[in-house]
Amino acid sequence: MIRNYKFTLNKGVVLQIIGLLLIIHATPTKGQNQLEIDSLKKALSTINDDSTIMITLKNLAFLSKDPNKGVKYADELINLARKKKNYEYIARGYLQKGYKLFHIGDHVDAIKNLLESIDYSKSINNIELLATGYSAVADIYSSLNNHSNAIQYYQQALSTLEQSEDDATRAGISLNLGDENLRNNQQDSAIIYFDKAGIVYNKYNNERGLAYYVG
Repeated sequence: MIRNYKFTLNKGVVLQIIGLLLIIHATPTKGQNQLEIDSLKKALSTINDDSTIMITLKNLAFLSKDPNKGVKYADELINLARKKKNYEYIARGYLQKGYKLFHIGDHVDAIKNLLESIDYSKSINNIELLATGYSAVADIYSSLNNHSNAIQYYQQALSTLEQSEDDATRAGISLNLGDENLRNNQQDSAIIYFDKAGIVYNKYNNERGLAYYVG
């Protein structure tokens, strides 16, 4: 039997929903990922338009499973964007480089590059990119069990998105912030942020008609 329910706003349920959404909508297979990388590499050798080259380099940096190759593409993007004085793609280049350095395990340089991305995002008032930078820095501090810094940067990310209509990103950051507070033994604060995330996912449950099988 199929029914629609308003779920209880707790961490476990929200995590299950987010995990399901990620599996359905956001996780390419290994083969699909490699096909896309190969296609982008081929396109890169034939493109003459600098704007398209920057987009392609950004995508290659993001998709590369080898973080060292990702850093290489990110550096190429940063250099071209600097030449063209395109601050958005300078910010995107530093963002991708920060991600890849994090995967390599170079946390110090990862944070340095992410802070560069944040500075450029501020200079062009790109709210979404700025919030992504703050959240990425928070992720690194979280991985290092530096809860106070992680909470600080997640809060900055959430505050940055106050005027944004990007409910999904706000919900994800709220969930991370709740988890960080929970790991820092701040249960009351954790519940507040889990509830904020849950409200958003409950909203999408209602709007999109997601159904849950019970019994």
